[in-house]
Amino acid sequence: MRLLDFAAKMWARGRLGRTGAMTSRALLMMLVATGATMLVSMASAGAGCPLDAFGVRKVNTCSSGKCTTFEPPPEIAAIKRGLYGEMVGLVINDGLAEWIGVDLDTGEITGGIYSFYDGNSWKSAVSGKVSHYAEDFMGGSHDVKLGVQFDSGGSDYVLGPNDYIYTYGATPAYGYTQLPWHEGGQKKSIGIYADDTFRIGSRVTLNLGLRYDWSKASIRSYPLLDDQGNETGEFSQELDSLFTWNVISPRAGIIYRLTESGQTTLKFHAGRYYRGIVTSEFDDVNPAVSPRFLFDGTYVGGVPNPASLELVSDNSQLAIDPDFKDPYTDQFIFGFEHQLMPNLGLQVNYVYKRSEDYGGWRDIGGSYVPATYIDNVGQDATGQPVQVFRLVSPAEDRLFQLQNPDEMYSRFKGLSIQVNKRMSDRWQMTGGLTFSESNGLNGSSMASPTGTQTGTPQTVLAGQLFGTDPNHYVNTDGLLIGDRPVVGKLQFLYEAPYGLLFGLNYTHQSGRLWSRQIRVAGLGFPSRPLINMEANTGDRRVPDWNMFDVRIQKDFRIGQNARIAALADILNLFNADTYEGIGSRQGDNASFGLPTRFLYPRRLMLGARIKF
Repeated sequence: MRLLDFAAKMWARGRLGRTGAMTSRALLMMLVATGATMLVSMASAGAGCPLDAFGVRKVNTCSSGKCTTFEPPPEIAAIKRGLYGEMVGLVINDGLAEWIGVDLDTGEITGGIYSFYDGNSWKSAVSGKVSHYAEDFMGGSHDVKLGVQFDSGGSDYVLGPNDYIYTYGATPAYGYTQLPWHEGGQKKSIGIYADDTFRIGSRVTLNLGLRYDWSKASIRSYPLLDDQGNETGEFSQELDSLFTWNVISPRAGIIYRLTESGQTTLKFHAGRYYRGIVTSEFDDVNPAVSPRFLFDGTYVGGVPNPASLELVSDNSQLAIDPDFKDPYTDQFIFGFEHQLMPNLGLQVNYVYKRSEDYGGWRDIGGSYVPATYIDNVGQDATGQPVQVFRLVSPAEDRLFQLQNPDEMYSRFKGLSIQVNKRMSDRWQMTGGLTFSESNGLNGSSMASPTGTQTGTPQTVLAGQLFGTDPNHYVNTDGLLIGDRPVVGKLQFLYEAPYGLLFGLNYTHQSGRLWSRQIRVAGLGFPSRPLINMEANTGDRRVPDWNMFDVRIQKDFRIGQNARIAALADILNLFNADTYEGIGSRQGDNASFGLPTRFLYPRRLMLGARIKF
């Protein structure tokens, strides 16, 4: 599609929005990055000049048919590429170009931005609770709570992707085109619960609970759109009831004081927790979503070559299993707390979580046969066979159904140790160390190390949700992308004379994992599927975090009842150059394993707080 008249902005929230002072080097870099984003945001609608998504040395913008190159000073360009690229990318071009191109040889992205979107989501909730306390009943006291909760919500987004063209150098290979569309879904739910805190004597407390939830998913009628995103006057079909869930969640816990003074305590909790409806999991079946076409990457008369158009997917190929279930987690927590000495306490917790019934897509219409692929392409190729799947039926015969695949699950086990020193003798300290393992297979098992671990199906390639290709299940069972074997934190606070306060924060966490992938040809799909060449073992990870932050604070009295606190924060004290992302996980891509998304460098931030 060609969206020449749209405006699209995604405003930055977070670090670029903060005020304060920084070191000269960091301040100069931030100013240059902000200037670059302003140049990008001022590009006119209809711009067709390339925006180098991977480079950091220049930003190309377009206005009135002319391209302007913004080049930061050399000392700025040399600063970590992931940081600068991320900052520039926070504000997106005001106008969509005619297409966006991806060079399969180098990984370079040229053209416009990927897509335009605009929309909103909403939620309304009402709840009520009745409590009753019984002093002496059935051998103890009871604090009983009965409650009811109602909520409804939904979303309505307009999306419009640019034509996405894959090339080998300057030679087009194939592309995708799709008209803009409305996408969204709605939900309603009612929950009823009962809780009882049952105290037996001075040492034992039981926590008992039971919850019932009813929920319903639906999709309302949406306007249909033309190639410029204008409403055509036609509307999509309403889907009043996609699925309905009725679930019951029991919970129980006990707290036992080993000593009358309560210096040593044992805790145990077990419960089932249902996730509830997530509209983004099913809104792809919205009848307002436009068909998606494959074409040869060339244009005739300014539109994708009509002779090469091939339907890739539309709503007739999407369905929801009538027995689709609510995903749930069974959680077990064992806790131990002990006062080591006055003002110093120890807390140890072991957590185990067992999650089932994750949502995932399955092709129940296409026919597949096993095939063997030899991993002999690209960097770190092993030469070993990988069992994959070949599509042997026409692509238009495929029918993708959202269901609860048996292969999808997760397990989490973690041991947390925490020591707390309360404020006394002018100092306070909190330290924690967590050892954990998170494994399984879910909708984010093919995501990058900067992705979000989630139980809902995520996009693997443009227009492909996890599970729509059986090859998505190849080598994806293992550690989850959110797995961090070791996480540690130390916070120290000291009250010095003359109203000075010194604080130290240290954070360590293991780097997130990633796995090598290849887009395999010759498997009968309209486009080459992306397949993990290795299991998610955690052998490949981005570097660990080791971050030190320091705060210095001085309080000043103003009059009788007011105080002003002057603050100075030094963030990333030792200027760690750790990165969180990589350019590409595809072994045959020139950006394979290249570091991206570096942590922000050392910086000084000044502030003030008034208390009165």
